[in-house]
Parts: sequence; structure tokens; C-alpha cells
Amino acid sequence: MAEQSFGKRIKALRIERKLSQQELAAQVEIDAGYLSKIEAEKVPPPSEKVIERLSKALDTENDELMLLAGKSPKDIEPIITNNSLIPGILRRSKGLSAQDWKKVENYIEQLKSRKRDL
Repeated sequence: MAEQSFGKRIKALRIERKLSQQELAAQVEIDAGYLSKIEAEKVPPPSEKVIERLSKALDTENDELMLLAGKSPKDIEPIITNNSLIPGILRRSKGLSAQDWKKVENYIEQLKSRKRDL
């Protein structure tokens, strides 16, 4: 299955929730014409603040929309920049499957759980 683009995902979510472009634009506090251009991919994805409002209005994960927009959530930057090991770990993780990432996620949860138990 091909990965969906940001604009197409916004349009699909809007239609699933039975919202018109005008209704969604009003909820997100943007111009309906701008939303139309986002969905048609005539403009680049919007700012993180607008993406956050879109995710709330469309009741979907902000991280999903951020990734589709080609942006990293700002709350992740300190995690990456405050530990010199993280960039190297992320580089070595290139090519991991979704199943591999699930294992990584489970291992992190185990580590955090052990730390709480101490």
C-alpha cells in the first residue's frame, strides 16, 4: 500500500467525519481556500500549530499528520539533541521493519518499568 500524502489524508479524514471544507476550516481557524489548496497539494503542508489544530478537529494522531507533512514534532527535538548517542542510534535503525520498531518500543517500556520499580 502506497503511503498517503498529507493533503490526501486531511481530505480523507474530513470526508470520514462528514465535514465540509468550510466547517473544518472554521474549526481550525484557517481560510477555506487555504484548506482547499492543502488538500489539493497546491501548497506545502502548514505549520506545526495548524497541523495540531487539524489533528484535534479531525480526531486523529498529531504525530501521523506531522510525519505525513515531513516534520518532526518539536517535543522530540530535546530528546535527540540532549543525548549524543541518539543520532547514531537513529542512523543505525534505518531499514528496521514495523515489527522491529514494535520490539524497540516494547523494550523501552520494559526499561522504563524497571526504572520505576527501583
